[in-house]
Amino acid sequence: MTEQIKIENADNILTLTFARPDKKSALTNVMYGALADAIVAAETDQAVRAIVIRGEGDMFTAGNDVGEFAAIATGAFKGERHVAWFLSALAHPWSLRSRAAPSASARRCCYIAISSCLPKMPSS
Repeated sequence: MTEQIKIENADNILTLTFARPDKKSALTNVMYGALADAIVAAETDQAVRAIVIRGEGDMFTAGNDVGEFAAIATGAFKGERHVAWFLSALAHPWSLRSRAAPSASARRCCYIAISSCLPKMPSS
């Protein structure tokens, strides 16, 4: 997990917030990993009926962190890259990490909204 992704679960809505406003919420490899973890976990969490992905501050996200991508391009970055895993989680959350889909009875529908226009969801 990373402090650059805030995770809040309230009223059956899992809210994932990019918490890096000083960098216009530019996404890092660690952030992609945390997002994928949260989405995959939500697929089997009966308390989650929807996922909202939003940005903190005045911008949703500037995109990928240019400094980190430069490190990747020069070979200075070592380790597993999580961007493809995150994108797969958006499309097929149950098919990741374990590499095996759960039984049909364990699968359920989970809606994902990505918006910079949604206000912060009130907590109960």
